[in-house]
Amino acid sequence: DLSCRYGKTVLVFDPGDKIYSIPIQNFIVFHTWQYRFEKKQNEIIIPAISEDVGRGRDIIRHKNTSHKPSVGFCGWAAFPSVRVFFSAYWRKVVIFFQTILTGNKKLFVKNKGLLFRRAILKKLKRSNRVVSNFIIRKSFGSNKLTIKGSAEKARAEYIDNIANTDFSLAIRGDGNYSIRFYEILSMGRIPVLFDTECVFPMEKETDYDSIILRINISDIDKIDDKIFEFYDRLSDDDFIERQRRARDLFLNELYYPVFLKYLFADKQNIQSLLG
Repeated sequence: DLSCRYGKTVLVFDPGDKIYSIPIQNFIVFHTWQYRFEKKQNEIIIPAISEDVGRGRDIIRHKNTSHKPSVGFCGWAAFPSVRVFFSAYWRKVVIFFQTILTGNKKLFVKNKGLLFRRAILKKLKRSNRVVSNFIIRKSFGSNKLTIKGSAEKARAEYIDNIANTDFSLAIRGDGNYSIRFYEILSMGRIPVLFDTECVFPMEKETDYDSIILRINISDIDKIDDKIFEFYDRLSDDDFIERQRRARDLFLNELYYPVFLKYLFADKQNIQSLLG
């Protein structure tokens, strides 16, 4: 009521895995994620708050002589309990019937990210076209509340996994986004993004597909071929250039403090992001 009375726009920051739709006209809502087919006119996608894991590192990696790309993943991809197992599959059943009732075939992307991760990792582990480097955990990242063992060691393993592979998998979690997507870029690595109707920050201004490898989530059965063929087409110079551009994208546009500085440098910036 106050914002309407005084003609003031309200800026609402709503980060995290849960998302709230705020239909009030003079509210602008900043989310870290959304589904492309559900994004509202008053929503702006912002980067997730992430660490610059590439700082102080020699990030350059050359193509290997075996011509097989290495693909890394370190994180939550195992069911921590029976309750989580049944919760994930119950959600899958509900979404299946919603799809039938609404006719919206895109709804399947709302399945729990853990199911997508497990299917993707299983496919890649069985493939002879890529070298997999996977560390599977039953907890989110190196969260001290859930991790078993040393959180510092788990974090170090996670960062080394990104640094020591040609590609790193960026697969959605509970929210339709991936913090590791930003951390992969910060390391100067090429994310393999599985597109579940993702919306990125500054999509109109940034050519993401000239840097990352985007694979539609419906192409899980072809992911090893797509990664291999993408890698095979790159010369060593092309591969290095993509790494440099990945880090530049993070530092110049997607590092949270830099993005906020851009966002509030001029009121026209917010209007341009609203489209």
